[in-house]
Amino acid sequence: MITDDDAVILVQYKGIGDPSSGVARSAPQFETGDERYLWLNNVQGVGIGQLHPGGGVTYEVYSLTQLP
Repeated sequence: MITDDDAVILVQYKGIGDPSSGVARSAPQFETGDERYLWLNNVQGVGIGQLHPGGGVTYEVYSLTQLP
């Protein structure tokens, strides 16, 4: 993807979707060389979404954080 400030970020989505219920679950990972977003290289995301008839999906994505 390209951010509003022109950073290029590769997002890889791995997960499953159930067409009968329309529910999708994913574990996105991010990769970038842009100094402003290097912190994303260490983020493991988790997402749940809705598959839309005719194509497309809407996701809510969260970052997993290690507690101290």
